Amino acid sequence: MSMPNFLIVGAARAGTTSLNYYLKQHPGIYMHPAKELNFFAFEGQALDFKYWGRPPSQYFNTSIVDIAAYTHSFADVEGQSAIGEASTVYLYWPSAPERIKFYLPACKIIMILRHPADRGFSHYVDLRRKNREPYENYSEALQAEDERRNQNWLWDYYYREVGCYYKQVQRYSETFNPAQLRVFLYEDLCNNPIGLVQQIFRFLEVNDHFIPDVSIRHNQSGIPKNRFFYSPVWKPGLLRGLVKNLLPENLRKRMIARANETMLEKITLSPNLRNHLTEYYRQDILKLQDLIQGDLSSWLVQA
Repeated sequence: MSMPNFLIVGAARAGTTSLNYYLKQHPGIYMHPAKELNFFAFEGQALDFKYWGRPPSQYFNTSIVDIAAYTHSFADVEGQSAIGEASTVYLYWPSAPERIKFYLPACKIIMILRHPADRGFSHYVDLRRKNREPYENYSEALQAEDERRNQNWLWDYYYREVGCYYKQVQRYSETFNPAQLRVFLYEDLCNNPIGLVQQIFRFLEVNDHFIPDVSIRHNQSGIPKNRFFYSPVWKPGLLRGLVKNLLPENLRKRMIARANETMLEKITLSPNLRNHLTEYYRQDILKLQDLIQGDLSSWLVQA
């Protein structure tokens, strides 16, 4: 059986869904069809996290905790030289780098990072959209974070903590050879997706002249304008099942993207709270900047 030779490890809400879709278009790349397998975070564990609302499917439906099942899930690889999967918990989860190193010592690691204040707010909005976050005020959700963590809530709800990237990236830099690691920025994915993806093609040693379709923005943020009409897009049910079975993936994704554009109301992070969070992250950002030898000065600009 094949095993991955590269992983997209996060961060969550930093364009990994789009990146996953762009890479899977390449004929030399096999991307596992299920995003968020989570094996290297939760091997051998019972997934007993707490959450609000309906269960999050990426943990209770797609997660794999057994090595035999994980290996078997790559049975459809058909000669592609680059084999990968994307699970955003791998960046945050402390034991993931060592477990990856144990099973896949030569694995290439791809990270994509987003301004931590914007990333956390985007995760909050995503859970609000999916009706899995009860707080209608982001400040209240932030205040609940410590209690939720102590009660073993899903890490999705750790809006502030997950944005402390320095230690997360450092764990990988201490575990793997630098040649196995690449760190990219969400801003670059938004501004020049073709250029960024071609950098990854070169990193994965596949044809970097291939041009994927990057016209669809995946996993957009927003709150449903009308939850009754929006719910069929996200909730499992007959309509979604029919659409999935009858339409090709690219057309289906375009329909969902268009539905998002028309059915979602954009909400924004207040400048005052964003400034407060930027100051909270300042020292972490400066240390991360030194670690990755990149310019993160734009992350420190006040609104």
